[in-house]
Amino acid sequence: MSTRFRHLTGCALIAASIGLISTSSAKMEKWTDLQGKTFKAEPAEVIGPLALFRLPDRSGRKVLLSQLSPQDCVRFAEQIRALPVPAADWAESTTNIGSEIYGSARRVKEGRLIDAELKGLPEPRFYVLCFANNGESKSWDMLGKIGWPFQEMQRNHPGLVEGFLFGVKHSGLDHTKMATQMKVPFLVSSFEDQPKMSSILKVVPSTNYGVVVCNCNGVPLFFTKGDTEESAKAIMADLTGFLDLLSPNNPRTWADRLHYWMAVQPALHAADKCDPMLVGDPLNPEKLVQLSVKRFDATLFVSAEGAVTAVSMVSGGEVPEDMVTPITAALQQAQLVPAVDSGKFVAGKYHYRFAPN
Repeated sequence: MSTRFRHLTGCALIAASIGLISTSSAKMEKWTDLQGKTFKAEPAEVIGPLALFRLPDRSGRKVLLSQLSPQDCVRFAEQIRALPVPAADWAESTTNIGSEIYGSARRVKEGRLIDAELKGLPEPRFYVLCFANNGESKSWDMLGKIGWPFQEMQRNHPGLVEGFLFGVKHSGLDHTKMATQMKVPFLVSSFEDQPKMSSILKVVPSTNYGVVVCNCNGVPLFFTKGDTEESAKAIMADLTGFLDLLSPNNPRTWADRLHYWMAVQPALHAADKCDPMLVGDPLNPEKLVQLSVKRFDATLFVSAEGAVTAVSMVSGGEVPEDMVTPITAALQQAQLVPAVDSGKFVAGKYHYRFAPN
């Protein structure tokens, strides 16, 4: 396992650094990883190979899915089923952070703040919350250092992440001045609406400035003061590495995904049925495009044990003739959770589509 992967799957954010307020929740329960370490937490989300928990002090803890027992995987899955997820149209948001930002966000344009038009846009899954205080010079440093690496990260992962400037202990005029003078390249809060943003207020750093990366429901993933070039680049590099874990093309995540979904799917579909689930894609989309593969459909025949027993390429695709055999061979290495019928794994078919454009 790489150093970066170990870093990304480490323990919770240090609450003392962020200065989060301790609180209790009815959903807080005891959890034990396979190393025997216990902690009290509330399930928040499955992110690639990781289980994200909210701790009692409101910080976040990331645990590899393979470190949870099958029984705890099921318990985790059952508890997050009712949690809000990002909406296809931001206007329909029900998540803690997304719903607070929608209707209360502005953008810097031509030296002034204008209302941000978010209706019709997909709601982001993660947020880079930048907390700034006009009276703290390092706040200005933070805004100056974070902009470029944020834009670079966002270009590489379009639609997944949005930034948001939130003012702390200064006036509306100060807020506007900071946003416009620093030409903030992401969303800016409508200052008068900030008191209503209870979820964002819960993660304001004790330093009154800094960068908190969180999921759509306000569970922190990373924190930095961000007032140096090194720290700003580092948190965006951490976030980029974290987002890379979301891809099913990343083989480092396959074992954890399989461990979780093999435990969860029979429980979630105890009274119905579902098709096989792809958790590990052996094909590299960028490489296929370079090899002039434009689009194709294939049927993967999956045994009750999850093995791909056969692959049938559907006619009508746009694939060079000499690529059909290697693509078929590669798809036989796909990692899938078998189909489920009334809580039992059964043989099934998975429809694979490649259409990058």
